[in-house]
Amino acid sequence: MLRAILEKDSSISAFRVVSFDVRAREITSGFLANTPDNRNRVLREIENIWLEGATNFEGALEYLNNDSSFQAANSFFLLSDGVLTWGNDRLTILSEAFAGVWEKNWFTYAFGDETINRNLFTQLTQNGGQLIRVPNSARDLSQAAQAHRQSPVLLESVTLSQGQFQLIGEPKTVYPGQSLEFLIRLNGEVEG
Repeated sequence: MLRAILEKDSSISAFRVVSFDVRAREITSGFLANTPDNRNRVLREIENIWLEGATNFEGALEYLNNDSSFQAANSFFLLSDGVLTWGNDRLTILSEAFAGVWEKNWFTYAFGDETINRNLFTQLTQNGGQLIRVPNSARDLSQAAQAHRQSPVLLESVTLSQGQFQLIGEPKTVYPGQSLEFLIRLNGEVEG
């Protein structure tokens, strides 16, 4: 996904990558120009990361908060399921402790049926950014990689002539290519 985002969005002139498990650590050494060579080098380094299964988002926020060069960044891309397994997982405490970073534009990604921390993603994207859903069938990531560049449409209401309707996650904005999940309970008998 990272490769697709960096390749498809020509407005990203420079990037930094911070990985986090039990602690946060920078993969790049400062901002790098968004060139094919830099992308390939960083992606090779990412492939060599030993996955520990821990997600310490507090450590990532602290790292971003304590590095003054991140203060000028407009957007952050979170390529994680957001399921917090290490460190503080109380979103109210995290949002208050790291308000400057928390209030940036966050773009979060949900892949297929993967479990995500919907509460975290919803709170991160309240001030800007979005939750981008990438369906299982998405062999080509181009559309998902460019979704953060699309203007959202305000979702005011959804109605159903008979029965009950529930939109999962209750999104307030919808983006081109975004998948929506919903439940429908029909009243009466269904023919067929």
